[in-house]
Amino acid sequence: MTLGREQSMLLVVDVQDKLIDSIHEKDRIIINIRALVEVACALGLPVQVTEQAKLGATVAEIREVLERCGLYKPVVKEYFSCYQDDGFRELIQGTSPSHIILCGIEAHICVMQSALDLIVNNYQVYLAVDAVSSHRRGDCETAVERLKNAGAVVASTEMLIYELLEKAGTDEFRGILPLVKGRRNSLTP
Repeated sequence: MTLGREQSMLLVVDVQDKLIDSIHEKDRIIINIRALVEVACALGLPVQVTEQAKLGATVAEIREVLERCGLYKPVVKEYFSCYQDDGFRELIQGTSPSHIILCGIEAHICVMQSALDLIVNNYQVYLAVDAVSSHRRGDCETAVERLKNAGAVVASTEMLIYELLEKAGTDEFRGILPLVKGRRNSLTP
């Protein structure tokens, strides 16, 4: 099953100021989510951001890209699963994606519950495995395994970027290639 951009949407879950400092490998998560947002913006994909109530705004490194692209319109939610929020469901149904590229925190709570609800409601979830995390590594790993068993497609940020691009040599490819190279250089081995 290949990810197609015409039916895809990026969902960024709860990457917020009050959560991020204690997240396992937070710098890697921010770099990869920022790259996904930049690519979605460049390719014209819909992007939806959620924020758990009372935990602050989306972190500045991601929020600034969303604002530059006119995409920072977060759904503030009380439920752990964003799909349980009426406003989120209305937004997602309005864009009609069938493929949801999912990233964010915490993997074992809000990301997992959102993914499970999306899968049950016939969305194909593509979990950007290197763009999700939790406070503890084990919680994240357990969530990824559970989501994989539930039917989510597990892929890396770079895999998803190249799947969305589909072809080398295009203007889009040339425009996004520096972003991919910069992302690689920012990540520690």
